[in-house]
Amino acid sequence: MTPRQRYTAFLREQTRQLAAWNAERRAGAGDVMRVLASADTKVQAVLKKASTDWQSYHYPKLKRAIDKAMEEVAQELKAAAELHQSRAFAFGRASLDAPLGAAGFKLELLAPVINTRQLSAMRAFMTDRMDIIAARAAEKINGQMGLVMTGAQSHTAAMNSISVLLQGDRGRALTVMRTEIGRAYSVAGQERMGEVRQYLPGLKKRWLKSGKLHGRLDHIAADGQVREVDEPFDIGGEKLMYPRDPNGSAKNTINCGCESISHMDHWEVNEDAVTDARQLEPQEKQAERIDSKPGLDPAAAAGETSQEEVQRKISSVNIDFNRDNALPGLNKENLEALGKPDRPMLFNKSTVSRNQIRHPELHRSEYNALMGKALYGDNFTFPGHKRNYVNFVSRREDGRYALVLVDMSERKAGYEVVHVMKINKRNLDRMQKKKPG
Repeated sequence: MTPRQRYTAFLREQTRQLAAWNAERRAGAGDVMRVLASADTKVQAVLKKASTDWQSYHYPKLKRAIDKAMEEVAQELKAAAELHQSRAFAFGRASLDAPLGAAGFKLELLAPVINTRQLSAMRAFMTDRMDIIAARAAEKINGQMGLVMTGAQSHTAAMNSISVLLQGDRGRALTVMRTEIGRAYSVAGQERMGEVRQYLPGLKKRWLKSGKLHGRLDHIAADGQVREVDEPFDIGGEKLMYPRDPNGSAKNTINCGCESISHMDHWEVNEDAVTDARQLEPQEKQAERIDSKPGLDPAAAAGETSQEEVQRKISSVNIDFNRDNALPGLNKENLEALGKPDRPMLFNKSTVSRNQIRHPELHRSEYNALMGKALYGDNFTFPGHKRNYVNFVSRREDGRYALVLVDMSERKAGYEVVHVMKINKRNLDRMQKKKPG
């Protein structure tokens, strides 16, 4: 590749990665809205079961039912937070690896996978915040019930007030989700750049403003700032290593939609550093990665996906038929068997629409379970009809099979779902006998 070709390929892939990351952010916000919408539904269902004369329903019993519903909401919020924060970390790493890979640099051969200690700390903070939001919501609901008990408010007015209060909590939960998964993305990107710059001295970082209509003026003014990887940006007189830097002030970090993206001054390679890196044997690299992860369970150390993680992935598949969808990353054992790195999983809006036309027999309500089982459940794979296409298949309870075809080309923003269908054993056997193109 000529330098110009490298730069063109680099920018094209960087644009794709940012689009994929924006889809993941929307998916995270969508999960929060879904969970809190279900919270309103659960609470209203409890209240409707109660008599309009709440004193006769026995207040402690009603309070326990509300508290139980909100505990379930808290668990769902935390599960969504952990899932999207982990995915944000993967997206942050891919934000550098993928563009440089498109430019001809295979970083997995040189730089070890980044340490995830900081992700664990951020995850603990985020789940604590979600716990607090759910607990405060329960307190407000109990306060409304208290007003009815004292005769200060009607049963109907209380139900309406509770819906309004939960809307406010949705805003707070969205702010936490957006800020913290964005922080995970920024931290992963910053750490990855720190790993790679010894091999590529021309690597720097650039501040990219958000696309918000009313963005912060200081953040807009900073758009295009280029800094060395280990130097901070100047944002309105404050030094930030990256957007949502935890050392920054709340006014400069909360709900920030800006990004720190990689920037190449030149394409020269530090050959001495590359030679030193290649002296490490693969076994040593693997041991280093395992040892660097605190609290790693036996399944993870063996390169397997735990059953808890599998179930979390399956339950998190929630297809929006009107926009691009970011899905959980594929299971470790599938990636290892296919010789593929962990990358974002996408189900684009155009593909969703096309699949509905091609398979009208597949009802919208079936997509989540079918895709979750085929991609993350007890599955097997075989090559698709095109290069880099892979079929993920899982047997259904009705004897048929769930099949998801995935384009696993590494030159795109992520792995992309191409086809979703139900298939019988005869047709599946026929597909498996076809030679890939």
